[in-house]
Parts: sequence; structure tokens; C-alpha cells
Amino acid sequence: MNTKSFFNGTVLKKDLTRFLPLWVIYLILGLLILMTTMGEMYFSVAETAAASLGWLSVVTMIYALITAQMLFGELFQSKLCNAIHALPVRREGLFLTHFAAGMIMHLGPNLAIALVGMLGLGRLWFVALLWWLALTLQYLIFFGIAVFCMHCAGNRFAGVALYVLVNFVSLVVMVFFELIYLPM
Repeated sequence: MNTKSFFNGTVLKKDLTRFLPLWVIYLILGLLILMTTMGEMYFSVAETAAASLGWLSVVTMIYALITAQMLFGELFQSKLCNAIHALPVRREGLFLTHFAAGMIMHLGPNLAIALVGMLGLGRLWFVALLWWLALTLQYLIFFGIAVFCMHCAGNRFAGVALYVLVNFVSLVVMVFFELIYLPM
């Protein structure tokens, strides 16, 4: 019986080890943001978690773009793309493996940050869990948009431009309608 796999463990291992410095930097930055917001004791716990989500959402948006560009970077170089697709790896498997590596590169550091937050919160550990779930949902959206933009664009710069356009088009439309309808 011939079964087709949509996942390649070797490619996943290569992705995770190759881009380890990227997610170590993200982990350190996330821990620094968590420690500075948790150190401010005049806020309540929920306000502190919400305040850190604001800064981390910007970091997550940039991190998702960089992760997508790194993982799907072979799409922008014809020699590398032809070489990888000449291997006995299915395109579906390559895509799913890169996407899974991108999710692991987010879930690992943020889970470590949430566990540190849970230790610091004591009885209110569930706030750190909700923070982790909210940040994971944000990353899933940003990473999905980034992967879509990388596949639609022909080069890295067009992918970044499309990503910025897609993420900020709602803000631009809102400002446009406020400028037109608010004076009326």
C-alpha cells in the first residue's frame, strides 16, 4: 500500500535548527516585555496582561513576516526552488512542513513566556494562559497573512509591501471614512 505523506520530518528539523537564533531573539524580547509589564504593580493583573499584548502584537506582526520570509525563502530564488522541488518531496508536504515549523517557532517561545508569567502570577495563572491564547490567535492570523503574501508575491520586497498593505488597509479605510463622514 502506497501512502502519501503531507509532512516531512527532515525538512521540519532543518527549519527549526536553521532559524533557531530568530526564535531565541523573539523569546528574549518577549521575556523582557513581560518582565517590564509585570514589574509595574500599580496596574491590575488583567490590565498588565492587556498592556503587554499591545506591544507584543506589534512584535508578533513583524516576527510573523520575518518567519514567513525565512521559511518560504526558496520561492524567491529560482535555482533553490528548482533544486528543492527536484527532491522527492511533495509540494504539499513542503508547504505543510514549513507552516508547522512556523507555528512551532511561535508556540515554543510564547509557551515559555506564558509559563514564566504563570509562575509570577501565582493564583491568577489563568491570566497568563488567556494571554498566551490571545497571542497565539494573533500570530496565526499574522502568519497566515504573511504566508499568503509570500506565495502571491514574486519577490521578497513585493511580499513585504503586500503584507503591509493587507494589514493596514482596514486602518486606512477607517481613517478615510472618518475624514469623509465625521464632518457631515
